[in-house]
Amino acid sequence: MGLPFAFWQTSSSFTASTASFILNGVNEYISVPATTNLSFTDGVSDKPFTISIWINTSDLRYNRLIKKDSEYFIAGNSTTQWYMRIFTNSTNYVSVRMTTGHAEGQWQHIVFTYDGTYTLNGITSFQNYTDSVMLASVSAGSAGTYTGMVASSDIVQIGDTMTSNISYISIYDKQLSQSEVIELYSGGALFNISSSSFIGSCISWWRNDQTDDVTITNGVIDQVGSNNGTAQNMDISNIDNGNIPT
Repeated sequence: MGLPFAFWQTSSSFTASTASFILNGVNEYISVPATTNLSFTDGVSDKPFTISIWINTSDLRYNRLIKKDSEYFIAGNSTTQWYMRIFTNSTNYVSVRMTTGHAEGQWQHIVFTYDGTYTLNGITSFQNYTDSVMLASVSAGSAGTYTGMVASSDIVQIGDTMTSNISYISIYDKQLSQSEVIELYSGGALFNISSSSFIGSCISWWRNDQTDDVTITNGVIDQVGSNNGTAQNMDISNIDNGNIPT
């Protein structure tokens, strides 16, 4: 679904980002309606996926950044380490964290990947990256017996309890390789994802910048798919001009 748009984006009409979204960590977020391609299960087994996020925050501890409530979320722990949790249900889940803390108050590129085989291969089924560097995957706060994710009707919520600037958030239907994460990181600058070598695996890409309209329904545009988001409790003051990864 993204390939025709990818062709358009590689033309001279591509507009570079000059702003990011700033969220208050209280009631400002982007809501994306539930769709089957943002649930990573076939009803029997998990399916692989990757979530990529550019973020600048000093409010990581105990706060969540992105969630699909009863399926998965990404959050920070008490020592500013990112972790991802995937659920069978509220009492049976597995969490994996990064081994180094987030550099607070500066832009970093965070990537969580999962190959869909936790029930067979355990924690080695995850690979995680900060600024394109692969970090060891460590178990973090698992509970009960995880038997696989269960699809739900929950929305995807970008922004929750974390005060932050966010930019270029993308989700893929595969576990990106390290070389693909390096390509996505692009030396620490925002990258036109539609021109990437793995664009066919990109489900959704939200720029979260000046090209979006935070004042209307579905104004946060999915650049490669159809999962447009709606900015909740936001206005033009949430567009933070000049504050972007470089």
